[in-house]
Amino acid sequence: MLLRHTLVYFSAQVVASVLGFASLALYTHLTTPADFGLFRVVMTGVLLTNAVLFQWLTASALRFVSSAANHARFLSTILVMFVVVLFFADAAGLTALPFLPSRRTQLLWVMGIVLVSLQAWFGLNLSIVRAQLRPLAYGRLTVLRTGLVLVTSVGLINLGFKVWGLLGGASVGLLLPILLFTRSTWRGINLREFDKALVGRLLSYGLPLSASLSFSYVIEGSDRLLLGWLSGPASTGVYSAGYDLVQNALGAVMGIVNSAAFPLAVNALESGDSESATAQLRTNFSMLLAIALPAAVGLSIVSSQVARALLGVSFQVGAARLMPWVALGVLLSGLRAYYVDHAFQLGNRTELQIVVLGIGGATNVLLNLLLIPLIGPLGAAYSTVAAYGVALAIGILLSHKAFQLPMPVVDPLKVLVATALMAVAISPFRSSDGVPALVLEGAGGSCVYFVSLLLLNGLGLRTKLVRWALALTR
Repeated sequence: MLLRHTLVYFSAQVVASVLGFASLALYTHLTTPADFGLFRVVMTGVLLTNAVLFQWLTASALRFVSSAANHARFLSTILVMFVVVLFFADAAGLTALPFLPSRRTQLLWVMGIVLVSLQAWFGLNLSIVRAQLRPLAYGRLTVLRTGLVLVTSVGLINLGFKVWGLLGGASVGLLLPILLFTRSTWRGINLREFDKALVGRLLSYGLPLSASLSFSYVIEGSDRLLLGWLSGPASTGVYSAGYDLVQNALGAVMGIVNSAAFPLAVNALESGDSESATAQLRTNFSMLLAIALPAAVGLSIVSSQVARALLGVSFQVGAARLMPWVALGVLLSGLRAYYVDHAFQLGNRTELQIVVLGIGGATNVLLNLLLIPLIGPLGAAYSTVAAYGVALAIGILLSHKAFQLPMPVVDPLKVLVATALMAVAISPFRSSDGVPALVLEGAGGSCVYFVSLLLLNGLGLRTKLVRWALALTR
């Protein structure tokens, strides 16, 4: 089931990632680093606000909807709590509006409020779809959003709206999928079935997780905010271009595996079969590493080629210098978020994540304040790697207090060997330029990696292929 769900999520995410790459390429060709940087600062604020106020609800929905005794009552309770939080969040945001220093800042603030509301509702619906094991619906939502953002943003930029076009495109990309999918997700829900007893359970699980997710966004987003403050929006734009390239590739790939893997682990655990849950988690980790490690190494090797092929001229050099460091940071972050953190969620000890990510967030902010004035965007990249490394190490140390995660060794070693062989194979060609050369390198490296993993029987691939071949011949 993991492989089948992963393939569905993978197909959807590939389309979304291709559209994401196209978006980034067009944005960096059509806007200046300052405009793009300002857009990323606003979006960072939106995501941070969403993490603080709403992620506890989306995480609770993902964790408990499949095991809820009364599905309609559970969703009714989630919906009421969402509406209450949204009302107070928007009211607080509008109250602050008159105190902002300029009309432009006020307009950006209003756009931020709109985007927070849309992002929160979209994220909640996406989480419920995942928990219900509906990967096709998840894929449609993801692809539709990304495509609408691209088309709308480019259209508005070409009409001369610049940063406002980017923000408007992000809003439309969230709004239309919400209008199309909300009814099917919430059909038959009666708000009078609100369950007060359930609120305490959701709060005890979700609030510590929300705090930890907020710290996670501090690690991921404080670099952009501090770059904008200490070095200006142009530096933020260059840094964001390099970071977004890596995130759209490596982060998306790791997210694919997690989207399929975590609900399966939850279902196995809820069934009461601890052996099945352990086996599922072992498979989840091996699959995550098998996809993420070669992607991170390959992306680091061809970072200059990727930047020249996709980004506008004013973004290329700076982004290429940052990408190998960002790839390492995203890899460390993904291993923590998509595997180690599952111990805290499956063991209902999400308060431990506050310690993990709080220390990581503090590390990132302090290092950013120290390094950005000295070396600019590169200092932000170094800070991110250090913060994610610290968070991963502390997470591993604390995870046994919540849930005993299996740590497989044999398959990860095979993945490491196959990745090294892939790196040796593609390194001589990293000086070539152009999209065709980049595609050939990617295809060649992927073939070397897959064949190496197959020969090593990593993840049992050779065994499975032999079994399938025998089944076909019968």
